Amino acid sequence: MKLSAALTHLTLRLLPEHRRIWGEAMAQEARLIETEFEAIEFTLGCLWTATQERIKHMTNLVNIGRWSIGIVTALYGAFFLKCFGNFVAIALGSPDPYYNMLIAHHHAEVAADYLAWQPFTALFLFCMGISHLVAALFLIRWNVRRFTLACLGATLPGIMLLTFGLTRGLPALSVAWPFFPLLLLTCAALALWRMANRPQAPLLAS
Repeated sequence: MKLSAALTHLTLRLLPEHRRIWGEAMAQEARLIETEFEAIEFTLGCLWTATQERIKHMTNLVNIGRWSIGIVTALYGAFFLKCFGNFVAIALGSPDPYYNMLIAHHHAEVAADYLAWQPFTALFLFCMGISHLVAALFLIRWNVRRFTLACLGATLPGIMLLTFGLTRGLPALSVAWPFFPLLLLTCAALALWRMANRPQAPLLAS
């Protein structure tokens, strides 16, 4: 196989799907060039353009991925802040439906226990909400150092809940759930970071 033909084949493999028509036209033009030297010169230029297009395509995918995961993480954090807001409203005098239900069903001990742990629950919800919102922000804006610190901060409420559960004899898995979405977030961010910083690997594999 001639070198120009090999370069043409590589160029076609590198091009994103939406540039395939351009690639076919380029290949047709390369076949019409009479001398091998001129064909190599032409196909090298095309290969460079194809590489730039693929890198641009991968960069767009990374940005879309970061925004998508960041928005989901932000909504997750906002849910905890909403729950925290409910506790604040209850502390300011709003009725507590859960407490009233416990009393109505004659679970006075459970209701007393629930009231005793309300400050801890409110702190847990606040920390979960803020830490995940901060992590979402630095994922979207992609500051690797601050994102890492935010993820480390997001482990603190999980450690709080795990410690609380274990001291009360609860199964570890039933109180370790905050770590699972955080692990998914960290793995997704790592995958996107690798895509952004090692574009050559997916290029040659496409």
